[in-house]
Amino acid sequence: MATLSVLKDNNSVIHLKQNHLGGWIIAIIGIGICYLPQIEPGDGGVWIVYFVGGVFAITGFLAAFYRLEVCLDLLQRKYRVVKGFWPNPQRYTGSFDDIEGLWFRKEWKTSGGKDRSKYLVWQTCLKFDFDRYPVCLYESRDESQALAYFENRARQLKVETFDHTGNSVKQRDWNKLDEPVSTQLPNIQYQAVDVSNPPQGLVLKKESGALSYVLPEPGLNGASIAGCLFGLPFFVMGIFSILISIGLHEKLGWNINVSGSMLVAFILGIIFVTVGGFIIKFSIDYAFTKYQFSFYSDKFTYSTFIYDRMSEEKRFPHSHIEEFDLRDSTEKQRQSRYRIGGMEVSRYEKSDKQELYIRTNTEVVKLKQLKIDMGQFLRNVFYQNLEKELFSQRR
Repeated sequence: MATLSVLKDNNSVIHLKQNHLGGWIIAIIGIGICYLPQIEPGDGGVWIVYFVGGVFAITGFLAAFYRLEVCLDLLQRKYRVVKGFWPNPQRYTGSFDDIEGLWFRKEWKTSGGKDRSKYLVWQTCLKFDFDRYPVCLYESRDESQALAYFENRARQLKVETFDHTGNSVKQRDWNKLDEPVSTQLPNIQYQAVDVSNPPQGLVLKKESGALSYVLPEPGLNGASIAGCLFGLPFFVMGIFSILISIGLHEKLGWNINVSGSMLVAFILGIIFVTVGGFIIKFSIDYAFTKYQFSFYSDKFTYSTFIYDRMSEEKRFPHSHIEEFDLRDSTEKQRQSRYRIGGMEVSRYEKSDKQELYIRTNTEVVKLKQLKIDMGQFLRNVFYQNLEKELFSQRR
């Protein structure tokens, strides 16, 4: 699904229409491919060229002649939808009472790279009663941007609103989209935990006025060593190119035949040293990086420490937090191939960890991918600490 083009968007009318330019471009490319064999007679395999060109041309014409138009009258609360192929697309009209809901959902799409990895897009869709599938109004790979669009449309349309991004569908009131998590606490399910006994892998850190848990540094493990080994050849080749370009090999008595531009060799050497050095430094830094989750009476902080020195800290006042929860990883999913009985089977591998995230009224922040027991523990500590502070304030 592609984002619909905006023809009109104000306080009275929202008019969206599908852009046909991409379809025409694909069709023209297909026609051009079919014309290639006419330039020079081909051999017996020329049908492959015609087949590929025909597929492009047919796909492009289908996209170019498909009509999708949505017009929403906010004052009279009526809609008009045009959907189907030219010259006889279907036309639907009705009131906003016939709209089943405004959806916010996520969808995995396959990239065009060799690894065939999947990336995630966030969509805002309208579900009409006449159609089995919702109409996608907008999609983006930026979750914060997509969520802002969804909430803006929800306030404009004032229809039932649903969140389809989790394991289960959540209904959200359009007039309560920016409520802080403290007001939602009675409807949030969590388990009481012993805050002094975190799961294995988290370390309790005693601080005045805060409950803090540290995810220790991994040390020189397989990932950091592999990163160093990957960056080392670039770094060594860069150093060697720089030494050759400045003529140091002659002073050292090395018998090396050198040809080509020394300036180019020097520039390439600098590039290789920079790339290799960055990879090595990043791998070593990763080995000595730890993360801290701190729960205060009025805020939550997430800090990153490298070599025991704070490199980044994010602060989230409770009044700004609208959601503190876990979800499946939103990073890329990579395709793995297996051979079973002479047949190749492919599947997309999901992470065995869950993503801890915070949603505020302006952004969605991915904190860290954690093992399930760690993530559940931190989530329970957050809501348990919040309820405790609210109870103290009421008293």
